[in-house]
This record gives sequence, C-alpha cells and structure tokens, in this order.
Amino acid sequence: MEVIYIGDRNAGKTHLAMELANPNHDHVRVSSPEYEYLKSFLCNETGKGTRPTDLRG
Repeated sequence: MEVIYIGDRNAGKTHLAMELANPNHDHVRVSSPEYEYLKSFLCNETGKGTRPTDLRG
C-alpha cells in the first residue's frame, strides 16, 4: 500500500508521515527504511524541525 501526501509548504506533511511511521505507535508498519534512518534523513540537525525542500531540482 502506498500513501501520497499533497499539501502546501509548512502544512505538516513530513511530521504526519513521521508520526504514522513511528514504531512507538501502532498506526503503520514500515519495513524499510528503518525509522531512525528516515528520521535522520528528514529532520534537521536539532531534531525539532524538518530539512527544507530542495527547490533546485
């Protein structure tokens, strides 16, 4: 099953995906990538926000 998120910038799409994939909850089971790797890839250095979208591509 796939989930597609559509929304404006700063709407909370990444945070919603992270909370759904969080292994401490029982909402969604993600087999790959591991949650901690996904979190390190999507979250900024402080862990309190997400990395900005690369608009160059």
